[in-house]
Amino acid sequence: MSDKKWMHIFACNLLWAMETEGVSQRELASKTGISENAISNYVNENRKAEITNVIKIADALHYDIRDLIY
Repeated sequence: MSDKKWMHIFACNLLWAMETEGVSQRELASKTGISENAISNYVNENRKAEITNVIKIADALHYDIRDLIY
């Protein structure tokens, strides 16, 4: 899978999970220790998330990592 496609899938799933859980980018940044700027870049498909950050995000949102990347 291309990086661009992966970034799109992750961004869509991340937005869905954040909306479902009622978590803002700022709150997610605070819960994960990932900068708010990085979260914004993931959501806007401007940056590919490292797997360690995907795991932190999944844990903070109480989601299985597979829900964010597939």
